[in-house]
Amino acid sequence: MTTPIIDIPNQCPEFPFFGAPYPDARCIDGRLYDLDHCDDNGNLYVPTDYYYCPFCHPQRIYGAA
Repeated sequence: MTTPIIDIPNQCPEFPFFGAPYPDARCIDGRLYDLDHCDDNGNLYVPTDYYYCPFCHPQRIYGAA
């Protein structure tokens, strides 16, 4: 019997971005969400500003290589 292969997509790491000394940013579909900006149940609010994830879009953050 073989075990099924589960395809887990690469996930960007959480990291400090929005001014906290701890990881407070998460990438969702290439856009950064503030982990501190959520409701009482932990559901993230949709950001009003668009910040590109530096791991998904390094060319937009750091320029052309």
